[in-house]
Amino acid sequence: MKEVLNKVLSEAKTNPPLPNPLLNKERAKGEVTPAPISLNTLKNENKEKSSKDRAASAEDMDKLKNLIKTTDMSAAKEKVKEVPEDVLRKILG
Repeated sequence: MKEVLNKVLSEAKTNPPLPNPLLNKERAKGEVTPAPISLNTLKNENKEKSSKDRAASAEDMDKLKNLIKTTDMSAAKEKVKEVPEDVLRKILG
C-alpha cells in the first residue's frame, strides 16, 4: 500500500495538474468573472419578477374546454388491443 501511495505522490509531483479548460476559455476571451452577488439580492429579484400574472385568459380556457368536449374518446378506447392472458402470465410471472 505504501509503495502505491509513494508512486502516485511522486507522479503527482512530476506531472503538474492539467489546467481547467473552462477557465482557459474565459481567460482567452478576455472575460472577467462577475462580482459576487448575495443570495438575498437574488431572492428579492425573483420575487419582483414572479409577480407577473401568468394565468390563461378566459377565452383560452373556453377554447380548451370546447376542444376537450369535442374530442372523441371512444375512438381512443377502440384502438386499445387486449393482451391474451397467457402472454400476460409469461410477462408478469
